[in-house]
Amino acid sequence: MIAVFLSKDIRARESDMEGMISKHNNIIIEGKLGIVTEGHDTVLNNDRFLALLDSDLYENDNTFLERLVSSFEANGKECLKLINGSFAFVIWDKKDERLHMAIDKLGIKDIFYHNTDTGLFAASRIRTLLRSPNISK
Repeated sequence: MIAVFLSKDIRARESDMEGMISKHNNIIIEGKLGIVTEGHDTVLNNDRFLALLDSDLYENDNTFLERLVSSFEANGKECLKLINGSFAFVIWDKKDERLHMAIDKLGIKDIFYHNTDTGLFAASRIRTLLRSPNISK
C-alpha cells in the first residue's frame, strides 16, 4: 500500500493524513511530503530521494527499489521503459521538491489521487484515499 500527502504548506502533519492512518501504519515526514506505510512496505530513504514501492515483482523488493532509484537518478522517467512486472511507486526528490508517481505498463497496480486546497493526496488503494477527512465522498 502506498499513501502520500504532498502539502501545499511546508508543514506536512500527521493530522492532514489522519483518515489514511491506522494503528498498524508508520508515518515518514520529509519536508512537504508525508508518507503512510504499512510494515511490509519497501521504503528507501537516501540523501536525495525518498521512495516507496508497492509491487509483485519476482525479486527482492529492497534490491529492486535501490536499482530503480539509481536508474531514475541517471535516466529520469526513461527508466520506466526498463521495468517489467506489476508495480506502483512514488519517488520524492528532496533536492527539487518534486513528486514522481508511476505504475506498471499494463496498469495492474493503481495510484489514485485527488488534489485539494490543502495538497495532493495519493494512494495505491482507493479505500485508503477515501479515508482521508480532506476528501469528500
